[in-house]
Amino acid sequence: MRKPFVILGDETRTLANHHVRYLDAARLHHESLVEKLEAKGLYDRAHLWQLAGEPAAEFAVVAQAADTFEEKLAFLGCYYCLQLLRMNLDAIDALRLSLISPDTRTATEREFMLEMGAGFRALSGAYMEKLLTLFIAGRKTPRYVLIGVGTRADQDDIDIGVIDDGSGGRAVLDEAIARMNGQMLRYATSLHFYLSEHVGEKSYSAAISEYRSTLDHGVQDFVIVNELVGSAPILGDGALFAEFQSAVVARYYHRPGEDPKWHVGYLRGLLGEIESLISRPRGRDHIHPKDDALRMTKGLLAVLRTIHGVTEVNAWRIVDSLKRISPQDEWLYDDLERSLSFFEVFRYVYQLLVVQDEEIYLDDDVMQANLARVGEVMGYRTVGLIGPETQLLVDYYEHLERVRKVVTELTGRCTRHLKETTVFADMSVPDYPGNVAVDFAKRSAFFRGTTFWQDILELLEQDDSRLLCRYLDDLGELEPGARAKIVDALSACAEYAPGTVMTLIVILARNPRCEGSLE
Repeated sequence: MRKPFVILGDETRTLANHHVRYLDAARLHHESLVEKLEAKGLYDRAHLWQLAGEPAAEFAVVAQAADTFEEKLAFLGCYYCLQLLRMNLDAIDALRLSLISPDTRTATEREFMLEMGAGFRALSGAYMEKLLTLFIAGRKTPRYVLIGVGTRADQDDIDIGVIDDGSGGRAVLDEAIARMNGQMLRYATSLHFYLSEHVGEKSYSAAISEYRSTLDHGVQDFVIVNELVGSAPILGDGALFAEFQSAVVARYYHRPGEDPKWHVGYLRGLLGEIESLISRPRGRDHIHPKDDALRMTKGLLAVLRTIHGVTEVNAWRIVDSLKRISPQDEWLYDDLERSLSFFEVFRYVYQLLVVQDEEIYLDDDVMQANLARVGEVMGYRTVGLIGPETQLLVDYYEHLERVRKVVTELTGRCTRHLKETTVFADMSVPDYPGNVAVDFAKRSAFFRGTTFWQDILELLEQDDSRLLCRYLDDLGELEPGARAKIVDALSACAEYAPGTVMTLIVILARNPRCEGSLE
């Protein structure tokens, strides 16, 4: 009778080569793990060859089987590897069976990704929590929470941040996280601490006050903001995460009656990124699911959730909420959800079966064969001379056109919202009491580095360019030195938003009241 590990190894050959590292790591310890579980009567309490329903409880059982601290770490890593391999193998089989009927494709793809995201987060979160428990071992730490700031189902790395309450013991927490990170690199999925590189004092963790201090004066590092606004707790103190949401994240939502600059800055960053993605020329010999569609789709959903006050962070849950909020636009969100599900499943299956790369070149026989494998798992079948890879690519480009149309339509609405809520809105009234040129320069400093200014360009042109004329009149009233500083500040914007500057020049050139303004 073939041994379970041999069977697992044979099955793993159907997955991409990077899975071999998990197989090799498990090979080192699985026999010892089985022996110790059997010797202590624990074998029936841990699923080594089937997918576990409660991985957190089984990590505790695996640790209990070990006799030494080092053996605990080895057994926990081995168990994680076995579970991840089983999860991915079962996922491929389940999807292949579920997508036999094309009538339920979108619903099946959606549920598949929700289940994979929840399963992977449960497994990796339970592993991290058990490691931290061992490494902290009763020593004092501040209250803390680990947050996920990336896609839940991504297995190439896990983007996380760490928040603490600022009390004593951070050095202990920092040491424990460093050791946890080492074990994750050895056995599991690597961790990416982007937030730690930019917030706090060279530590994995930072307090709420440190996050606020970093973000109080602008949105220059838009990546940090976007990760924080889309974060979700993985493990730790739930009350601390709620405090973080209230003190840091909430101000990036639309809150009538409160200072809108954080919300406006967030939208400028996201809409600028969406605009650049839409304007990218489509690759002629390659596709890139993330840059082609997923980034703009998720960026748009992030914009809409902060406009409408949606607290969900999962893309499909956000869509559900938006449908309830705007039932008249349900058809748009249905189209968006259909394409989102397709691209997410395609990217996920491709990375499970082929390689964890984003860019896929099409003019290669090997790649065509790989795409045929992906297409077959996604329910495509050979019809006459048309293989699954061709049908897959036809659907890819159809979804690409659909998502671009929907994103373009909805970003137009978001731009109108931005024009209504912007910190510059009061300057458009005829009796604005201040100097428009000076006040615009002061307020816009907060948004330095953002690229989206379409709302301002529209404000400048409306009502026969009244605001533009007022701006030029107020600029002309300044002393030469003050006027030069403002013009220099505008010139510096060309580094971040050259398209906006060029559009402004065109507006000036075609406005009869702006003669001489280009000098």
